[in-house]
Amino acid sequence: ERMDSDLQEEFRSNSFNSVCFDCGTKPAGWASVSLGLFLCIKCAGTHRALGTHLSTVRSITLDNWKPRQIEFMRKGGNERAKSVFEELQDLSIQDKYSSPIADSYRATLKKEVNATIGEEVLSTPKPRPADASTTYKNATSISSDQYFGRQSVKPKSGGCCIIL
Repeated sequence: ERMDSDLQEEFRSNSFNSVCFDCGTKPAGWASVSLGLFLCIKCAGTHRALGTHLSTVRSITLDNWKPRQIEFMRKGGNERAKSVFEELQDLSIQDKYSSPIADSYRATLKKEVNATIGEEVLSTPKPRPADASTTYKNATSISSDQYFGRQSVKPKSGGCCIIL
C-alpha cells in the first residue's frame, strides 16, 4: 500500500528527514529502506546503482510500502544515521555504504525491526519442474524432416517422439 499523508508527515516532522542524507538537498522524497535514510531523487539514483544488497530504494510517494519497510524508516532516520556515518563522510558513496560500519548498521536496523514486528517470512520457493531427461527418458527426438516423412525414424521401445 502507498504511504499515506499522515505517515509521510510523521517522517517529515523530523527536520533531519526533510533533507537528503547524502547531499542536504530538499526535498527528500526518496528512501533507502535498508539503511533507514531519506534521500533526494539524485542520490536515490546513486543508491539504486549500489545494488539492493547495499541500499534498497523506494519513493516516499510513488511506491507501495510494506509494514516492515516502514518500520525500517521508523527505526532509522537521518538523525540517527548521521552519528553512525559521521566518520565516513569523506568517503565515496560506494565506499561508505559497502563499509563494515554500514554492514553493521543494516544488521542493527534489521535486528530492531525483527524485535518489533518479527522475522521476515520468505515465501517458499516453487517446486522446479521435472527434469526433461527423466520425464522423456524413453523419447526419441526427431527433426522436422523425420516428422514430415523425409527421413525414417525408429522410436525407442515404448517411447514417443519429440519434435525439434
